Amino acid sequence: MNTGTYKDLIVIPDLDKLTENDIFVNFIVRNTGTEPRTFSLGAFTHINFLNTVNSAKKFINNGRSFYFYTSQSPTWRKLSFDHNSQLNERYTVTRDYTPPSYSWYGHIQLGDDKYFMKFNSDSDMTDFSNPDGAQTSYSWKDITLQPEQQVILGTHITFLMKSEFQIIPESNLYAVKTGTAAECMTYLKGLTPGIRYKPMSKLVGSDQWILNQNMDFSAGKSNDRWGYKQFDTSNTGRYQYDIKLVNANGQDSNIERITFTVSTPPTLSLESGADISTTYKDTETIPLTLAIGGDSRITVRFSLFSGTYQIKQTEETVELDTTKTSETKTFHYSLKNLRSGRYTLKIICLNDYGLKSDEKTTDFKMDYQTYIASASFDKTVYYPGEIITAKGQVQETDEHQTITFHVKLSDSVADLNTTKYTPTGKMDDFSVTCKAPSTLGLLNFDIYATYDDNVPFFTQTFQLRITDKPNLTYTQITPGKVFMYNETIIFDLNLNDESNGTIYFSIDNQTFSESYSTSNNNFIYHLNINFQQRNIVYSKTNHLLTIYAQDEFGVQSNSINFPFTVLTPSNLKSIEIPDRIEPNTDTKMTVHFDDHDNTKKLYFYAQINDEITEQLYETTSNGGDRQSFDCNINLQSGNYNIKFFLSTRYDSSMAISTNSESNPITKSIISTKVPQIQINWPEIMKFGSQENIRIELTAIDENSGAIHYYIDNIEQYLNDNDVLKRYTNKTINQEILLPIPDTFKFGSHQMMIKLIDDFNQESQPAQKEFYIINKPLIKNLIIEPKKFIYSGSPLTAKVAAQCYNADENRGLAFYWKVGENGEFTKLIDSFVKIGDFTLEQNVEITQTSGKDLSLIFYLYDETNRDSKNAISEGYTEKINITRIPEISSDCPLMKSFGINETVNLEMKIIDDTNGRIKFFLNDDDLGQDYLYNTTNGISNFSAPVNLPNNLTRGKFNISYYPIDEFGYKSNDEIRCELLFKNKPKLSNLKLSKSRADNDDKIYVYGYLIDYDFNKTIYIYQKIGNQQPKVIGNLTSQGGSSQYFRMYLEDMVYLKSGNTSIDIIASDNEKTIYNLDSHATSDPYRLYIDMVNNPDIFVEFPADQFYSPGEEFDIIINVTADLQGQIKIYEVVSGMWGNIEATEIATITYTKSDVYTHHYKCINEIKDYQIAVQAEGPKLSNSMRFTKDIGCPKVCLAQT
Repeated sequence: MNTGTYKDLIVIPDLDKLTENDIFVNFIVRNTGTEPRTFSLGAFTHINFLNTVNSAKKFINNGRSFYFYTSQSPTWRKLSFDHNSQLNERYTVTRDYTPPSYSWYGHIQLGDDKYFMKFNSDSDMTDFSNPDGAQTSYSWKDITLQPEQQVILGTHITFLMKSEFQIIPESNLYAVKTGTAAECMTYLKGLTPGIRYKPMSKLVGSDQWILNQNMDFSAGKSNDRWGYKQFDTSNTGRYQYDIKLVNANGQDSNIERITFTVSTPPTLSLESGADISTTYKDTETIPLTLAIGGDSRITVRFSLFSGTYQIKQTEETVELDTTKTSETKTFHYSLKNLRSGRYTLKIICLNDYGLKSDEKTTDFKMDYQTYIASASFDKTVYYPGEIITAKGQVQETDEHQTITFHVKLSDSVADLNTTKYTPTGKMDDFSVTCKAPSTLGLLNFDIYATYDDNVPFFTQTFQLRITDKPNLTYTQITPGKVFMYNETIIFDLNLNDESNGTIYFSIDNQTFSESYSTSNNNFIYHLNINFQQRNIVYSKTNHLLTIYAQDEFGVQSNSINFPFTVLTPSNLKSIEIPDRIEPNTDTKMTVHFDDHDNTKKLYFYAQINDEITEQLYETTSNGGDRQSFDCNINLQSGNYNIKFFLSTRYDSSMAISTNSESNPITKSIISTKVPQIQINWPEIMKFGSQENIRIELTAIDENSGAIHYYIDNIEQYLNDNDVLKRYTNKTINQEILLPIPDTFKFGSHQMMIKLIDDFNQESQPAQKEFYIINKPLIKNLIIEPKKFIYSGSPLTAKVAAQCYNADENRGLAFYWKVGENGEFTKLIDSFVKIGDFTLEQNVEITQTSGKDLSLIFYLYDETNRDSKNAISEGYTEKINITRIPEISSDCPLMKSFGINETVNLEMKIIDDTNGRIKFFLNDDDLGQDYLYNTTNGISNFSAPVNLPNNLTRGKFNISYYPIDEFGYKSNDEIRCELLFKNKPKLSNLKLSKSRADNDDKIYVYGYLIDYDFNKTIYIYQKIGNQQPKVIGNLTSQGGSSQYFRMYLEDMVYLKSGNTSIDIIASDNEKTIYNLDSHATSDPYRLYIDMVNNPDIFVEFPADQFYSPGEEFDIIINVTADLQGQIKIYEVVSGMWGNIEATEIATITYTKSDVYTHHYKCINEIKDYQIAVQAEGPKLSNSMRFTKDIGCPKVCLAQT
C-alpha cells in the first residue's frame, strides 16, 4: 500500500500492529486543500492460499466474521477478517477509527466494481467451497472533509497461527487508576465448544502461574472474549504480566505479555467554552479556559467532530509534576476553514502513563457567508492568444454584497480580467475570460475574489501550461498519388513541438494514431500506411488522407490533406495457347490473371510483332486471384511474336496512366522446322566410373524441345533433374555434365544424343565412343615398426597394403617414396589383380634420423598410362627415427646447500631430437623436468634444481639423465653426493660501547638464525689482525631468531684508534678456515674507537717532613699511546672541610717515557698534599698519585 493523492485528498495507508499476528489496516484521509471535499472509499483484498487442498470458507458470529481453512494445513490455523466496530474503549491506549459501512466476501466476477461490493442482507452470507483466490471488499459511506481535516477509516485482520486456540489482547498497554480494578479484555480464537479452559496469568519475573480470578469457564462458541482481572494496582508504577489459556487436556495457548501503567488520573474542568448562541466565523478563535490537575506532563487532546465523524485532532502540552500539580490555562481554538454547521469539540487530558481524564465537550455553530464551492479553469493547457475561461460556483447570503472575481498571473500585480458578481443567496455559477499570455511554460494563475475593499478573501492558485501549437510538415517518400492495393504510403512527418503528444491519421471513415516524443523540440516520424492492413481498396473516386498532431496537453496542429487513388495493375499469370496453330482459323486461348480491384473494367489486348494492337476481350474484375476467361485469336501463316496484356483503357489509343496496364506475356506462335544438334566432345574419352562427361551442346531450332541421351542404346538420365533435358530457345549453346551411371563399371561404351522438338520433330543423333577406367585404390596400409633407433645399420620396415581394383586386364605396379619431394621407387613390378587384394613387402629406409617422416605409397596402372586415373591417391604413413641421447656432466664444485638454494648442474647433451632431463633426489622424482633443444645434435646448458624445504641436515644424492621426445632414455645416469646443511646467519649485531679503554669490558649482542636443528654454533671474534677466537656458542633451533650476548676478549692489546671487529658464526670449534661453504656465516663487521687511558707511576722522595722552601725531584713513569699532559697540583684542606687545589706545573708527553719535575716546597708551615695525574687528549685520565707534605708520614695513595 502506497500513499496516494486525489485532488486535495491524501490517502495514507497505515498498518497498526497489535501483535505479530494481529493488525489494524487503517486509511488516513486528509484534506490538504482550501475547500471541502466529499469522497467515498472502497478497499479490496485478494486472498491467495499456497498449495491448498479441499479449502473452504466458514462464517462465524452470525456472519459478521469469517475464516478460510484447508484440509492440507491444521484446521486451527486461520486468517480472519473482522469488519465490526473498533475495540471497546476501557482504559487502553485506544485505536480510534471508523469501521466499514459495507462488506462482502466471495469471488468477484469480471466487470464487478470490486472496491464497492456489499451484502444486501445477512442471508447473502453463506459458506462456499474452494476459496483460493477469494476476495473481500469493504467500503465506507460518503464522507465530507473540511480543509485541514482528516478521518481514520479501518478494519481488523487476525492471523491465528501460534497454537490451536489463541488469545489476542485488546492492547498490550493499559493505563489504570491507582487502587482500581484492572482488566485486560482478550479475544479468544479457536475454542472447542464444551471444553473447559483456565485463564492463567503471572507477574513477569515470577515462575508461578495462577488461575486468574480463581475460576475457569466452559467454551460456548469457537470465538469468544474473556477479561483477565485481579491485577495489583495499589502502587503507582509500570507492571508486566504474561497471560495464557490452558484447556482441560493441559494444552497451552500462546503466551502474550501485557503492561499496566498505574497512576493517578489527571483532572480536567472546562471553566469556559463555546457559546452555542453565537455564530462563529472561520476567521475567529474560541477561547477555552481549562483547569488541569496532575502530577506529570499532561497532553491536552482536542478532537473536533461533525456529527459522528472526527474531522480534526490537535494536541497541546502542559508541564506539571509533583511540585506543580495544577494549572488553569486558556487555549485559543482556531476555526479556520470550518464551513457552516454545528460542531462538537471533545477535550480530554492524558498523563505520561496514558491515563485519561474525564471528557469535556462544548458545542458551537459556524456561518460561512460567502461560500465558494469550487473554482477551476476550463482547460489546463492553452496556446498564446487563446481564450482562457475561469469558472466556479459561489453562494453569498448577503444580497447587498458586491463580489468581484479576478484572474491574474500569480507573480503579476495586474489582472488579466475581472467579472463582477451580484449575490442571489443561492448557489450560482461565475466565470472570467481572458487571453492566454505569450510566455510559454508552466505558469501559476490565481483565481481570487474581493469585496468592495478590494482585499482578497478567497484565492486559489492553478498551474496552467502555455504552449505553442505543434507545427506539422511532411515529405512524401513514396512518389505519386496512385497506389496498389497492397502498397504502403510512406511520409516523413516533421513536427515542431516542445512536448510529447499524438499524431492522428484519418482515411475516409478510418482514424488511427501514433504517439510522439520530441527531441530538441523536433520529431521526425516515418508514417507507413499499408492499404491491406487498413482495408483501403479500389474506388472509382479518390481517397482522402488527413493528418494532424495533438500534443500531450491537447493543443492541435495544422491539418495536412492528401488525396490519392488505389489502382492495382492486373497480374497476367498465364495464357493457354498452342505454340503452333492453324493459320486463318479461330484458335481458342484461355487467359489466367489476378486482379485485386473489385468491379474494375478490364480490356484484353494483343500487340502483334510490335505493330498492331488489337482488343480481344472485355471483362470485369471480381477483386481476387485466379480469374480467367476464354477468347479467340486468328493469325495468318508465319512466325509471330505476340505481346498480350490487360488494361483499364477501353481504347488502345488512350494515354497510359499509372497502374493502368498489367504485365505483358509474350508468346511466339510459329511453324516448326527440324531441330539440329552439335556436340563438342572431350579430347580424351577416358573416365572413371564415378566421373562426369563434360560436353558442350548446341541446339538450333525455332521451337522448344527435349534432349535425349543414350549409352549403348539405352536411354539415360530420365529421372536426373540435374541433367539438361529441354531446350527452350531458338538456338542454345550450353555446357552439360553427364554423370556415368553406376551400371557401367569399365570398358568401351557408345554415347548418343539427339533432339526432339515439341511437335515431335527429331534431329540427327550425335555419337561418340568413350572408355571407363577407374582409379586404383589403397584402402589401408600398415607399417611395422613405426619407431626406429638408428645404430649405424640400414633400417627395414614391413608394409602390408589393402588395395582395390575395379577394372579387368590392367597391369598394376606398387610404388613408394619418402616425403612429398622424394623419388618414386618401385616395390612390386607389374601384376594383374581385380577386386580386393593385399600387398606385402619389406622396404629399406636409408634415413638415419627424422621425426614424423612421411612414407607415401601408390598403385600405378601401367596399361593405361595416359589416363588421369592411372595412378591411385597416395597413402601416407609417418615413422620416427632417432638415436639414444647421451649425457656428460660434472657434479657441482660446491658440495653443501641449504634451504631455498638452487643446485645448478652443468651438462652436455648429444641427441638428434629434443627432450627433457629427469631429476631425482635420493631416487625420488623431483618433478622438475628440464626441457632441452639440441642444435646440430649438441646442447650445453645449466639446469637449476630447487631443493625441497623439508630436507634435514645430512648427505643426499641427486641423480639425473635425459629422455628424448620419443621416450628413449639415455644409457648414462649422473649421480652426485651433496650435503644439505644451512649456513648460519648473523643479524643486527652491536657492541655495548662504541668508544672504550682497553681495560673496559666490552660485549657484542645480536641475533643468530640457523635453519638446522640442534647444531652447535660457535661464535668467533676476529679483532684487527688478531687470530679468530671462540667467545661462546649456541644450539640452533631450526630457523628461529636466537638472541645472544658475549664478551670480547684480548681487548687489552688494542692501541688507541679505530679498530675493526669481525664476528663469525661457525659449526666448527677449531677453525673457521678451509671449511665447506655452509660451515661459517658471512663475517659481520663492527668498529670500535679505542681511547686508552694513560698509565703513570710516580716516585716521591722517602723523606716525610720538609722545611719551607725545601726542594726535591718527582720522577714520573708514563705509559701511553696518545699525546697528553701531566698535571701537578698543591692540595690544601680548609678549616671548614673544603679542599683547594692549585695547578703548579704541566708536563707534555708524546710517548711512554720517564719524566722528572723539580719541586720546591711552599714558604710557610702548613700541611698539604702534592697530587700528580696524567690527562689524555680525549679527556681520558690516568689514576692520581699524591704525597702529604708536613705530615708525620708521607702518604702515597690512589684516588
